[in-house]
Amino acid sequence: MDTNSDVPPVLRKIQRLFPKVRPEKIQHLWHSKNETTRNEFNHLLAEHLHMWASKEEIMILLNDTQELESIYSDVCKYAVQLGMTSVHQNAAYSNNDCVTVATCVGCNQPCDNGGTGCASHELVKENFQNEILHRLIILMTVLCHVLTYPEADAFVLILTKPFDINIIEQGKFDVGLTAALVGIFDNCTSYPKVNHITAGFFSLICTRRPSATLGGLDEKLFVPALFRYLRSTLALVANNACIVDDYFGICAFLNILPLLFHLGTWKVSHCVPQFRDVTAVIGMITVNICHWIAPPNGEDENDSRPSLVDLPETIGAQILIERMITDEDGEESTNGKWRKDLLEQHPKSFAVIAAVEVLGWYSYNGIDLRIPVPVTNGPPTVVSGILEEYEESIIYLIRRHPDLAYIESILDALLHHKKPPKPHQIQ
Repeated sequence: MDTNSDVPPVLRKIQRLFPKVRPEKIQHLWHSKNETTRNEFNHLLAEHLHMWASKEEIMILLNDTQELESIYSDVCKYAVQLGMTSVHQNAAYSNNDCVTVATCVGCNQPCDNGGTGCASHELVKENFQNEILHRLIILMTVLCHVLTYPEADAFVLILTKPFDINIIEQGKFDVGLTAALVGIFDNCTSYPKVNHITAGFFSLICTRRPSATLGGLDEKLFVPALFRYLRSTLALVANNACIVDDYFGICAFLNILPLLFHLGTWKVSHCVPQFRDVTAVIGMITVNICHWIAPPNGEDENDSRPSLVDLPETIGAQILIERMITDEDGEESTNGKWRKDLLEQHPKSFAVIAAVEVLGWYSYNGIDLRIPVPVTNGPPTVVSGILEEYEESIIYLIRRHPDLAYIESILDALLHHKKPPKPHQIQ
């Protein structure tokens, strides 16, 4: 259990309730036979697992192979069912950029619950209790916490088992989790919360087992689905007057960045036409974030996490990859704790710099960044062109933190169409 004194006051009040409302076992949060499944605190319990579940409880779960196999079957079943039942709804709504508002408030983003939503989309309310969506969100949220532990290696092996068509023929759902989750990206864009959690989950397992994760995907299905995810993320961060929606968009982008990085060496995905669109949207998200946090248009005060005191609505906006990043900078790390400090103090700067590094890795692996970027005003441009337009702003962010000096050579290479140096973490 996390008893850190840095816990914000608004969370301390909730934390005191957790011992009274927590389930006997972690897995009771989503098991259908347990009557606590509909507990109104379940989303909060899942999102703040580290505040009430001891490490010993998590280790017991990770060492129980039978339970892990059961969890694998559960998440496959829920993912397949939600993906299949949402396909027609998604087709009807996606062209109109509609978001479906579930009856369970914890299954939605806060602004959608308020009935206003982001200016980029309309809201359509469900008139039934979507139990599959509810259980999948809770289960995936818990898994994203559990997968940050080094002891989760055996669990990752289970989660990345290869696709088996014979299992489908037997009428079972555990067909291969990564394949099932593509259906979430592809068919559930109208459910943004489950989409954002799926992005973080993909990044976590891909970082642990990149070949097994990407090898289980059909690039012709995955890349277009990923493009839709990034396009919806762009809508949250591009000129959005809502601070809450904007920060959820920042978290959504941060959570997908490790997966985007690994696409650099997944060469078969580069042959999919929409990979160019994915690369273009990464560039557009990068400069849109940069626009508001660096001179001449932005301000430093915009580059911080929203206060939970002032904006408690952001309590559910989680950087699911955060523990993975900060583990690299532990007490014995030779790199110090600069990544942790940067992510905590300047999450938007972190997103911009990491995105530049991703684009640098793409260029290093032979992807020409002279990819057209759609514009509403002004002359046509390309990815490297919009980076050049924001060169001074990006360099401002780089030079504000001395440990980011290595990024400047990557940016320079991108602007001059040269092969960038290897990313810092691969050297």
